[in-house]
Amino acid sequence: MSKQFVRCIICALAFPAAASAQGAVEIGSFFALYAPAGSYDHAAAYFRVGTPDHPSENRGAAWGGEARFWMNHALGFQVQGLASSANHPTVYTPDGAFASSTRVTSVTAQAVYRLSPTFTNSSFWFSAGGGMIRHSGSAYAPYGSPTHPVGALGVGSTISISHGLKANVGLTSLFYRWNLSDSNGLYQRGFETDALAHAGLSLSLR
Repeated sequence: MSKQFVRCIICALAFPAAASAQGAVEIGSFFALYAPAGSYDHAAAYFRVGTPDHPSENRGAAWGGEARFWMNHALGFQVQGLASSANHPTVYTPDGAFASSTRVTSVTAQAVYRLSPTFTNSSFWFSAGGGMIRHSGSAYAPYGSPTHPVGALGVGSTISISHGLKANVGLTSLFYRWNLSDSNGLYQRGFETDALAHAGLSLSLR
């Protein structure tokens, strides 16, 4: 699954670069709050150490980047990637103390539809698409750093500052079926919805 995740990142990043000669391109970075929600069915009967019992335990600050290619005024294509990390409380067991951490990375490719007219200094759009999400760190390393396909929905807005520099805000939702397992069997399963509220700056290249 890790090779599939890498291929997804390469393809998503290569498309806007190849298309930049044909239309307007915006490239930017952002800071965000990563807020996963949902619940797991716990299939394992025995004790696990270090793995979060609820998606919300992976909540944390995130950073990322995005690129939007506009084919015309209304229609475009967006690539968005993020990375978030969280530390989990130490668990004390008869075998000793265990502390764990989580790192969540994702990349999505989305079609974008812009609603605002061309003559304003601000714009508003919504997006839909898909991608991949990966959970790694010490909490998930024993399970092969599980990677899952995701659906993505988002809304966003920009306000022009000066000379192609823009301020961005947005909300992206990732939704997917969660499955945590290894060679011994299935530990967790369920449906997860991750919200990403983000703000940052972008530069219009054309």
